Amino acid sequence: MLVVMNEVVTIAAAIRGSVPDKAIQWIIGQSAHETGYRGSAWNSPVYKNLNNGFGMLHPSRRKTLSIGKGSNQPNIEGGGAYATYTNLSDSAKDLVLWLNYNKVKWDNINNEDQYIAWIKRKGYFGATETSYLTGVKYWIKKLNIPVFSAGVGLLLLAALVTYYIFKS
Repeated sequence: MLVVMNEVVTIAAAIRGSVPDKAIQWIIGQSAHETGYRGSAWNSPVYKNLNNGFGMLHPSRRKTLSIGKGSNQPNIEGGGAYATYTNLSDSAKDLVLWLNYNKVKWDNINNEDQYIAWIKRKGYFGATETSYLTGVKYWIKKLNIPVFSAGVGLLLLAALVTYYIFKS
């Protein structure tokens, strides 16, 4: 359980200030969904072997923090090979680069439904919008991810510690 708490805090710290506070929980839920494997978030082979917390493919056109293509990973998404990262923080920052490359308009995105619809339109995932959204919402709820605001770091840590104490 501590691993999951570390992942949540790492992603939040990596993207804070680069995306609106309201989007942090959606992006953490997105990562948990993308790396979910056998019922656990951040447990997929793509994450464990490549530090790829978002199922990102290695880009050919945009700026990236990917250090290369994952040579031993199957390509189940129909595009190029999965991106490899030095760590989860770089993976999260690379998602922000992808969002910026695709010209996200945060003023038009007010909830996770709109966020997922937007990334779907930009070709981020191949699943149905409904199934992807259901997965992201599941992880937001399961992980009890708070809505972020300025100075929420200690509050987040306290909430996560409380969650895992009572869950055990």
